[in-house]
Amino acid sequence: MEKMNENETKDMAVQVRDYQTELEQIMRSNVSPRVLKDRISDYHENDIAEAFELLSEAERKRWYRMFGPEQIAEIFSYIDDPDSYLKELPLDEAAKVLSYMDSDDAADILDEMDDSTQEKLVGLLDEESGHDIKMILSYE
Repeated sequence: MEKMNENETKDMAVQVRDYQTELEQIMRSNVSPRVLKDRISDYHENDIAEAFELLSEAERKRWYRMFGPEQIAEIFSYIDDPDSYLKELPLDEAAKVLSYMDSDDAADILDEMDDSTQEKLVGLLDEESGHDIKMILSYE
């Protein structure tokens, strides 16, 4: 195997893409929602989540409307403290997001919330999701 010289090593380092910066710029651009969704469609949800966390609450709220609950649930699965972002949504929208998540992930998020909010959200979930999450929450 041939050893790379210093210039080849530098060239390879330059080729590494900064997805977080790319996505942040795309997410903050002022083009139509359809164009924005199209531009980010090739990125992985983990990269989207990293950029998502850099946005202001107002910018995130714009994206909540564009993504829809299923894609938000996927993005939240890559965020360390998704409960803080879930609180930015109206309760009915938050419940929709939770219903698309794995039950154990949704239960972890709900466990971080106060009892009143937790109860309201579980009450808004579809029957199957609500049952699974209640069961998981019943364990210590």
